[in-house]
Amino acid sequence: MAADKQSIVTIARKRYDEAKEFWAESRRLSKQAIAFSFGDTFNGNQYLDMYGRTYDQARREREGLLTINITDPACKKIVNSVRMNRPQAKVMPGDSAADQSAAEVVEKWSRAVKSKSNADDATDTAVDFQVRGGEGYYEICLDYDSPDSFDKTVQIKPIKNPLDSIFLDPMSIHSVDGSSAKWGFMKEEARKDTVELEYGVDPTSWENDGTWVMKDTCIIAKYYYCDTVKDKLQQYADGGTGYKSENEGRELAIGDDGKPMERTTYREEWHYCVLLGGEDEPVHKEPWAGGLVPFCPVWGQMYIENGVPYLKGEAHNIIDQNRVINYMASKGVESIAKQESPNWSVAVEAVPVVDASKDTWRMMADGRNPLVLYHNAYTDDGRALPPPRKEQPAMTPTAEFTAMQTFLEFAHNASGQFSAPGEVAPGASGKAMNARQAQADLSTFHYPDNLARALRYGEQILINLFKAVAKDGDILRLQNVDGTEEKAQVNPTMEQPYAEAANKQNALGVKHIINPDMLGKLDVVISIGPSYQTQRQENSEKLLDMASKDPQMQQMYKDLIFKEMGLQDEQAWIARAKKLLPPELQDQEEGGEDQQKAQAQQQIQEMQNALQGAEQHTQEMQAALQGAEQHLKELEQQNQDLQMKAAQSEAKAITATIQAKRQELSMLETKQQTGKEAESPGEDSTESGEEDMDPQMDEVIFKLEEQTRLLAQGQEAIALSLAKPKTTRIVGGKNADGIYEFTKIEG
Repeated sequence: MAADKQSIVTIARKRYDEAKEFWAESRRLSKQAIAFSFGDTFNGNQYLDMYGRTYDQARREREGLLTINITDPACKKIVNSVRMNRPQAKVMPGDSAADQSAAEVVEKWSRAVKSKSNADDATDTAVDFQVRGGEGYYEICLDYDSPDSFDKTVQIKPIKNPLDSIFLDPMSIHSVDGSSAKWGFMKEEARKDTVELEYGVDPTSWENDGTWVMKDTCIIAKYYYCDTVKDKLQQYADGGTGYKSENEGRELAIGDDGKPMERTTYREEWHYCVLLGGEDEPVHKEPWAGGLVPFCPVWGQMYIENGVPYLKGEAHNIIDQNRVINYMASKGVESIAKQESPNWSVAVEAVPVVDASKDTWRMMADGRNPLVLYHNAYTDDGRALPPPRKEQPAMTPTAEFTAMQTFLEFAHNASGQFSAPGEVAPGASGKAMNARQAQADLSTFHYPDNLARALRYGEQILINLFKAVAKDGDILRLQNVDGTEEKAQVNPTMEQPYAEAANKQNALGVKHIINPDMLGKLDVVISIGPSYQTQRQENSEKLLDMASKDPQMQQMYKDLIFKEMGLQDEQAWIARAKKLLPPELQDQEEGGEDQQKAQAQQQIQEMQNALQGAEQHTQEMQAALQGAEQHLKELEQQNQDLQMKAAQSEAKAITATIQAKRQELSMLETKQQTGKEAESPGEDSTESGEEDMDPQMDEVIFKLEEQTRLLAQGQEAIALSLAKPKTTRIVGGKNADGIYEFTKIEG
């Protein structure tokens, strides 16, 4: 459970004492290593007595002690290598709920925060302490933009005295990046008057601890800690999960056993406090949304002995070799200095007794070089004396300098930094030089690799803070890897984590819409390699090399080559090159990519509108055709009815004609019969009448039969026409000009 304010300070002081003791021995050695690495002629940090105190300058000069610092260049070589190949963080979706585009927006926002905070200064400072002493840190915090602002922004700051200011939870050593720490302190020195003005208290020190207040300054402690709170994890009907304390009233999902899906668990509550000496409660307290202690550890090599951690950097490995080199250099120079004034060999009687002004021997002993050296050639009794002669100087002290070279090689081997590429044997191939450099990089790779762990740790804090500081309607500044900027707007009411802005050319210049409440889990991947500018330079060299071999490529890709070269007035060069490209490769310059996309979308919209108009016109034409078909069917039906009536009328007329002919035939037959009976005595006349009537009757009967047959055929044809009506089909499509046409087919 969360402690009250009184217990917060009590617990904090106990934790501070615990951490201070825990890290004390490692930091004592690290401070010595750091001081040694910065040793020079004036500070004497590379000469310590048995009590760890440096020799004073007078003693060093008296004893001729030289400082040949090989430790500092070895450390700077690693630090500068890291600066040239800065690890870069990339944010990736970590679960199915996360969105790639939203992750890219968070990554760009993080890059903008680092740029505004000059985060490279913070990481460079941490790496310098990491390499020299084995332990560096940088801070991520929330602070006001300015004294007249109410908005807190995420800031990244360097920690310039980490061994005396950062005290982490001892449990932090159980994870390689320190993420297992549940609390941590950072002590800062501030002016008393500023503290009184900001917090309204007069800083003092706690009883039995007078280290918190000085004459004009005092110590402020930033204290971050985590409380573990018992809660219930729940599964909800909408598929989400959360804690009961944060989702009261939300509908629960029902499990297979028919019970609500929930279980007892523990969650973390993080807090940030400001502690001042003599105060029994924090002078400031607020929730901390970062989810981790925001003092990002950049560690060197760590080993643990009897529960005590030891962190070391590169300086630890070459201190003894550097001391031997200093000793040998001092002795060698001393030997040479003594040999430059060799002794004279002369008989005692040969030294003349003269007044002081002419005593050339005394002048030579005092370091002066007289033009004439007087001496006695004979003794008092006339015996000849040998002339004075100068002794031959001793050989150069090769032993000392040989030892220096040997121990310099020992130092290279101990640090893993072998001869630089320029120091390899003359005539060595480029492949051999690269292999030599790769061997050196491999020996010290743990430094940039541990920095990558610290950056991943810090990036996770930034992601957590993004979810907390992004408020509804905020316009966020984003930065691309090439330094160009974009903007995103926060919209927590949106139903998806990310959307493109509807109108990217608005006055605000917003290109992205993001919902921080639906980001899901985001992971961090750290890549180690050349910086963006270095990559541009390498790409430029490759493009120029390829273009020199292919003139056509130079003409086709000139704008891309200029883009990678990083020229002054780069955009002007690129714009001029684009104008010289073939028409099919020229981009529309005004508005850039956004305007091109907007124009493409407008063209798509126009095409969709035209298609909708064509579809509507087609429907209207189809409706008109259907009406025409219906009218045609009605006309055909009327025509069939008229034809039927005409056929029926014709049939009736023919029938009437046939009936009339039949009546006429019947009358003729009756008359014929009557004639036969009256003319029976005269057979000749009867036969003659029969001969006259038979051809007429045959002709009438033939005509009647022919008309009857034609009438039957006509009726049958009309019946078939009525029983099988005609069908009509409408076939439509675009012609060669893209215009819709329709054709009527009957069958």
